[in-house]
Amino acid sequence: MLSLDDLQVFDAVARTGGLSPAARAMGRSPAAVTRSLDRLEGELAARLFHRSTRVLRLTDEGRRLRGRLPGLFAEVEATRAAVRPDAALRGTLRLTAPTAFGTLVLPGVLRTLGEAHPALEVELVLSDRNLDLAQESLDLAVRVGDLGDSRLLATRLGPERRFVVASPTYLAAAGTPARPEELAGHRCIGLGGARAWPFRVGRRRRLVPVPTVVRADLAGLGLEAALAGVGVARLSWWQVREALEAGALVRLLREHEVGAEGAIAVLHPSRARASPRVKAFVGTLGKAVKAMAPPR
Repeated sequence: MLSLDDLQVFDAVARTGGLSPAARAMGRSPAAVTRSLDRLEGELAARLFHRSTRVLRLTDEGRRLRGRLPGLFAEVEATRAAVRPDAALRGTLRLTAPTAFGTLVLPGVLRTLGEAHPALEVELVLSDRNLDLAQESLDLAVRVGDLGDSRLLATRLGPERRFVVASPTYLAAAGTPARPEELAGHRCIGLGGARAWPFRVGRRRRLVPVPTVVRADLAGLGLEAALAGVGVARLSWWQVREALEAGALVRLLREHEVGAEGAIAVLHPSRARASPRVKAFVGTLGKAVKAMAPPR
């Protein structure tokens, strides 16, 4: 019979990439980890890793098993919660989020979650790439913007909107653009290689070329550059909300904004939707997004 503990050891080895790192993460000896793997491979009658002195790689059988683990672990957790609905949440919640969102928004969310569930551990991977949840052994992903076509279940928490902003210092020196076309005479801060920004002109949505004299691959750098007076930036509302309220940034071209551009959402495998840990995080983040609310 398969052992849940052996499956958790297998997951740790696959996630950390080695026996010793997995042993350290789980507080066990490498020998104990090896015994768990040997026992699991014996039960399944399959080799799960290609092992050598320098590298540990998943076999095809190992990859298939790893892909099933998030749903299996979620079912076990949901069963425990059904038997003891008043039990405190335990274990580890593994999630990924965009770098800027994770830096600016999630600390408060994780503090609230930790106060409500002190025995719950969280592993947060900040990345501006869309990581594969199964391959990375992640329970969920926070995504911002266009969610695209995904096999994952999406829980939408709020709209994603972007504002064109600049610092008062920059505007005092360079002037305030009244129309999107006037950005051609300004220094603009581009993100991710974008050289045109969408605007509503009349009844149409139009891409307007902008001279991106500064280009950043991280949204957080774009915010810092705008605050420093480098130029005009187009950033997410949750990035600039506090700076707008404090007067550190000025919102420009409001009448030409295109409105919602996707959503702030949590994606997770459909099999994990009943996981109490996932539910607790989604609920806490949803309340935080609602409390922030994009400026009108």
